[in-house]
Amino acid sequence: MSRKHGRLSSPINPFTPLPHSLPRSVPPYSPSTQIQGKEELVTFAVHPIGHEIATASRNLMLRYWDWRATGSTSSSSNIPSSLPVSSSHPRCLRSYKAHDTPVLAMEYDRTGTLLATGGSDRAVKVWDVPGGFCTHNFKGHTGIVNLVSFHPDSARREMLFSASDDCTVRVWSLRAVAGRGGGGGGVCLQVLENHMSAVTGVGVSEDGCTLITAGRDQIVSVWNIGDTSASSSSNSSSSAVRAGKRGKSSPSSASFPALETITLIESLPVYEEVEGLVVLTKDEAHAMGHGMWLGSEYGGRLTDVEEDALHQNRHAPSTRSDGNSSKRKRLLNSNPTNTVASTREGAFALAGGSGKVRIYHYKPKADPFARGLSIRVVAEQRGADIYPRGYAGLIHGGKTHSTYLLAVTTDHNLQWLRGGSLSRARVLVGFNDQVIAVKYLPSGKEGGKEGGRVVVASNSPQVRIFRLGDLSCECLLEGQHTETVLSVDVSPDGRWVVTGGKDRTVCLWLLEEEEQEGETGEEGGVLTATCVRRYEGHTDAVSAVAMTRRKAGYLHLAAGGMGGTALAFSAGADRTLKRWILIPPASEKISVSRKSRREDAGKEVGEKGGEEDGVPTTTTTTEASASVLGHDKDINALSVAPNDALLASASQDKTVKLWDTKDLSLVGVLKGHKRGVWCVDFSPIDRCVVTGSGDRTIRLWSLTDFSCLRSLEGHGASVLGATFLRNGLQVLSAGADGLMKLWTIRTQECEATMDGHEDRVWALAVAPGGGGRQVVTGGGDSVLNVWEDVTKEEEEVALARAEAMVEKEQALQNSVYRKDHFQVYF
Repeated sequence: MSRKHGRLSSPINPFTPLPHSLPRSVPPYSPSTQIQGKEELVTFAVHPIGHEIATASRNLMLRYWDWRATGSTSSSSNIPSSLPVSSSHPRCLRSYKAHDTPVLAMEYDRTGTLLATGGSDRAVKVWDVPGGFCTHNFKGHTGIVNLVSFHPDSARREMLFSASDDCTVRVWSLRAVAGRGGGGGGVCLQVLENHMSAVTGVGVSEDGCTLITAGRDQIVSVWNIGDTSASSSSNSSSSAVRAGKRGKSSPSSASFPALETITLIESLPVYEEVEGLVVLTKDEAHAMGHGMWLGSEYGGRLTDVEEDALHQNRHAPSTRSDGNSSKRKRLLNSNPTNTVASTREGAFALAGGSGKVRIYHYKPKADPFARGLSIRVVAEQRGADIYPRGYAGLIHGGKTHSTYLLAVTTDHNLQWLRGGSLSRARVLVGFNDQVIAVKYLPSGKEGGKEGGRVVVASNSPQVRIFRLGDLSCECLLEGQHTETVLSVDVSPDGRWVVTGGKDRTVCLWLLEEEEQEGETGEEGGVLTATCVRRYEGHTDAVSAVAMTRRKAGYLHLAAGGMGGTALAFSAGADRTLKRWILIPPASEKISVSRKSRREDAGKEVGEKGGEEDGVPTTTTTTEASASVLGHDKDINALSVAPNDALLASASQDKTVKLWDTKDLSLVGVLKGHKRGVWCVDFSPIDRCVVTGSGDRTIRLWSLTDFSCLRSLEGHGASVLGATFLRNGLQVLSAGADGLMKLWTIRTQECEATMDGHEDRVWALAVAPGGGGRQVVTGGGDSVLNVWEDVTKEEEEVALARAEAMVEKEQALQNSVYRKDHFQVYF
C-alpha cells in the first residue's frame, strides 16, 4: 500500500507521493523486494539491537544496512501496529560476496558481532560483522542448508547449529582448536540424526542445557547438551556411549573431551508437519499464563507411574522418611546413563500444517528410574483462531513483546498471537493479490474519525480490514466464503458488512470493538468480526452487493428487532437481483463480545444443534424477500440512493436499470452506452447518477426523464469506477488504463490525471464526510493507494510564493528609485 498527496480541483501539480510512501506489500520469503539495480532478496536477519539488518540476494551479495532514521515513528502500544515508517532510505554499510550460491539462512549471535550464513552450496560460514571477514567455513552437509542458529550462551558455549535437507542437524564448535579447522579454528562436534525429513526448527532452553529440534517428519526431538569439561579422562568412553543413540560424534572431536556432547532424551510425535519452533523462557511462560501444568503426557491420560507418584504425593505425610528414598537417590546418582538429571522443565511453541499453534511443557518424569521426559500440551488454538491453510513459520515477539508470538501463514500473513489464549491480536498482511473491491468503514461513533479503516477484497476468500493510519490489517473476515470474494458493502453506521463471492453466497458480518486492557493503548480497542447470517439462493457468482443508506434501520437491527428497513441487495452472473431483509439470529446478542461467545459456545451449540471446531454454525437463509430477473447479461454493480428509494443496477447488456427498493419493481432504464456498464453511483445532492462503461465514456443521467445529461471522454480503456466528489460538483473516475481522472461537471473538462497504478484500477472509494478529501484505489497490480486532497495546502504555498515575489519586486523598485545600483545588482 502507499499513501499519496494530490490535487483534486486543478490540473496543476497533480498527485505526488509522500517522502514515506510505502511500496506494494511483499510476501515473506519471496524474492521480489527490489533495491539497488532490482536486486532480489532471498533472506535477511535483524541485529539484536535493532539498528542494523543483513540481507542476502540472488546475485550472491551479502549487504549490511543501517535503517536508523530521525523520521522513524514508534508506538507505546504493546502490540506493534506496523513497521516504523522512516522519512529516509536505509544506508548500505558494506557488502561482499558470501557464498558461491545464494544464501538461504542467516542469523546474528546474541552479541551482534558474528553472523552465520548457510547456502545452497552446502556450506556454513561465520562472519565477523565489524571486521567484515569470514572466521569459520564449515563443510559437511550433503544437502542445502536451510537453518542456522547460535547457542544463546555464546560466552560459555561457542556453538552453532545448522540444519539441512539431508535430515541432519550438525553441531559446530567455534572454539579455536590447534591443528583443526580453518579461518580461526572450529570443528564439527556432532551430527544429530533423529529426523526422517527436513528440520525446520532448532531452539535451546534458557539454561542452555536442552536442545529442541522439529521437522516435517512430524517429530520433535529433545536433546541434552552435556558439558564434559569437568569430567576426567576416564569418563571419555562413557560420554561417547551416551552420545551414541542417533547422535554420531564427529571423528574430529573424539580426541577433545573438553567439548560438549549432545544426547537424545525424548522423541515426541506431534502428528503434523512442523514449520516453526520457538523455545520460551521461564519468565515468558509465566507471563503468558502457562506456569502451571495442564493436561497430561502428549495430551492423553496419566501413566501408571504418574498416577502412583501423584497418589503418594497427596497421601504420604511430608515428614515421612525411610531408606528407600536415599537408596533411590544413590542409585540415580550412580547411574551413568541417566541424562535427564541435568534437564530442567521448560516450554516451547510449535506451528505447522494443521493451522494450530500449540504450547508444550516438558519436565523430567516423576519416577527417578524412568527415562525420558513428560511432555504435555498446555495451550492450543481453538475455534475461529485456527488457520485452516496452515502456518509457514513461528517467531517470538521479542523483548518488548515477550508475551506474544508471531505466526507466519502460508498465504503470507503475519498474525500476532496473545501468548495466553493464542488468539489473534493483529494481522499484518504480507501480500495483497488483485484488489477487487474497496469500501470505507465509517467510524460509527459520535466525534469519531472518519476514513480511518477500509474493507478490502483482494482475490481471496478473505476480506481484510486495514487501518489507514499505519497501513496494517486490523481484522480478517474469514471462515465463511469458500471461493474468491467479489463484492463488499458497508452499512452507514460502520457495524455491518455484506460480502458476496464466487461460492454463490452472501454473508452478513457484525463488527465490534473490544477494549483490551493492558494490551493496547489505541483508541477504540481491537476490532473483531463475526458472521451472523448467510444468504443462499444465487445460482452463479455474486458480483455485486449493496446496503441501504439510512442509519435508522441499522439501529433497529442492532437492537435485535425484526422487520426493519435494513436491507441488502445482491446480483451476479445469474442475472437475477435479490432483496434480503437483514435479521440477526434470535439467540445472538449484539452487545455480547467475542470472548463471551466463546465461553458460552457449548451452550449455544446445544441450542442451535450444530458446531464446527467448537464454534456455532452460522444461520442460513435461502429465501429472498424479493427476486427478479433483472438483465440479459451479467450484473456488474449495484448502488442504493441516499434516501433508500431507488436501486440502480449496471450490466454487461449495456444498460442501467432503476428499481423500487420496496418490491424490486422496474422504475426506468438508462440506455446509451455502446458496451457493458461497469459502475454506477448516485449523486448525494441532485437527482442524477453517474456510470462508467467499456466504451471508455463516463455518462451522467437524469432520474426525472432518464436522459443523458453529460458524456465525458478521456480514458484510453474501460471505465471501471466512477463516483461523485464535492457534493456532486465533480466526478472522479478510474479505468483499465491505470489512470484516475478528475472531472468538473459544469465545464465537462478533465481537471487532473493521476497515475498511481501499473495495471487496471478495479476499486475506487471516497472517504465518508470531509468533502471527499481522501480517496482509496486498488488495482490489478496488487497495490492499494491512499490519496489525499492537498488543494488548500497548495493554494497556501502558491499564495506565499506570490507574496514573496511581490516583496522582492517592491524591494527592487525601491533600490532603483534610490539609485542603489549595488543592491540592484545583487
